[in-house]
Amino acid sequence: MEDVPPRTQRHAWQLVVPVRLGFLGHDYSGWQRNHPHTTVQGEVERAFRETLRANKDDTTVYAGSNIRLDTHVSARDFPAVMRAPA
Repeated sequence: MEDVPPRTQRHAWQLVVPVRLGFLGHDYSGWQRNHPHTTVQGEVERAFRETLRANKDDTTVYAGSNIRLDTHVSARDFPAVMRAPA
């Protein structure tokens, strides 16, 4: 995962928020967005968009490139970065 300071950063073009997530995975089909399945990434992005009142294409939640979660896997202290226009 990229190095992001442990605080919110504002850039001219985006808001970057490092987060640590915890979730019970029994209702999810893994981490990565996979339409039409319910995934952790998809649900976190939906909640992030609703909080910011942002458009669907304006927000993304990234996990490190080496992160992979299978269906029904739970996690605690899961690192991710949320990004949206500032």
